[in-house]
Amino acid sequence: MPQEVIVVFLLFFAVLAFTWFYLQRAKARTAPPSQTTESTPAAPAASAEHAEHADHAEHADHSH
Repeated sequence: MPQEVIVVFLLFFAVLAFTWFYLQRAKARTAPPSQTTESTPAAPAASAEHAEHADHAEHADHSH
């Protein structure tokens, strides 16, 4: 009996997690682009990282 309760709880938790992620993705699809860029803190870091790599590549080209 206790094992069945654990299995039911795990299945319920899995459905709950799937629903939460699905709704988050649905909100991101329907949100205007200005809201999606403001809510993702990784976007500026990624662009800064890309710029840093571009700088390194540029310096590597001029080091001949």
